[in-house]
Amino acid sequence: MMFAYRLANEADQAAITNLLEQVSLSQAGLPLPTRQWYFYGAEGMLGTLALEAYPAWGLLRSLAVPPSQQRQGMGAVMVSLAEQEAQRLGLQRLWLLTETASGFFSTLGYQSQNRALAPAGLQTHPQFAALCPQSAVLMSKQLVFP
Repeated sequence: MMFAYRLANEADQAAITNLLEQVSLSQAGLPLPTRQWYFYGAEGMLGTLALEAYPAWGLLRSLAVPPSQQRQGMGAVMVSLAEQEAQRLGLQRLWLLTETASGFFSTLGYQSQNRALAPAGLQTHPQFAALCPQSAVLMSKQLVFP
C-alpha cells in the first residue's frame, strides 16, 4: 500500500473529526496541542493517530482508520511511527485506553495494566478521568529498556 503522512494541521481537522465520528471515537480534546498525524494515499485519507508527550511517558489516542481501509496493516504502521517518535523524544513508556482494540494493541506488544498503576499525570488526564469509561482497558508498552 502506497501512502504518505505528515503532521496534521488546522485544514485537516474536519477530515479527522469526520473519521473519528465514523469509527465512534470521541473528538474531545481535539485539535491537540501535540503531535497528530494525517495519513493519506491516492484514494484519500488512510488514518490518523495522536501522541501526547509528557516528561517520561506518552499517551496514544485517536487511532482511526476508515472502515474500508481497516485490516490492511495501516493501524500497525501508524502505531510504529508514533513509537519511533516517542523514542526520539526520550519517552520511556506509552499508555493508551481502549474499549474495542485491546487485541490489536496486544499484538503490538502493549499489555493491560491496572488503572491504579497509571502515572499520576495520566490519572488526572481528561481521557483517563472523564472521557473513557471505567470499562476501557488501560494498556502500556515500555519503549526504553534498561
